[in-house]
Amino acid sequence: MASYRAEQTTRSIMSTARDIVIHEGFTNLKVSTVCERVGISRMGFYYHYRDKYALINNIIRDDYYDLVRRNHLQADNWKQGGKLMLLLLKENEPFYRSIFDVNGYESFKKTFGSLLHEGYLNWLVMLELDSDLSLDYAAEFFVGATLHIISRWFESRMQDDIPYLMDQIELILKQSIFTSRE
Repeated sequence: MASYRAEQTTRSIMSTARDIVIHEGFTNLKVSTVCERVGISRMGFYYHYRDKYALINNIIRDDYYDLVRRNHLQADNWKQGGKLMLLLLKENEPFYRSIFDVNGYESFKKTFGSLLHEGYLNWLVMLELDSDLSLDYAAEFFVGATLHIISRWFESRMQDDIPYLMDQIELILKQSIFTSRE
């Protein structure tokens, strides 16, 4: 019974935080406001989350893993996963736009980047590259490029369609990898 209650409280906190970020912006996301709207004490909030950044990162991870589960994604299908991730950003644009440029020790870019890093690393391992290329550095390079592309996409009000963006990302990846093989 207690775990069900804790799960319900967690869901309420996440839903409330998402609503605040969408309608009032990340800068107006305050622990006290979340507590007031959910009907819990500050201690109740801190039982579930270290701070508002941990809460936001939990929402990002929850969105990501829900996407993976719903679509039965595999590491070998990174392009489908990328399209779905961009669709997730587009469908939840007000939320992700509000948190995209937040800097800090647990920023969106760091959290999202770590999820991208995992996907790129799996893809690079599957390529079985026979070079001195550090897969970790290559994955980090691709994460930076992808985050830059997403940033430009947000700045353009998401004018480019998702298949076009994925084609651009794929071209960058393939040309980088095959150039390094020469």
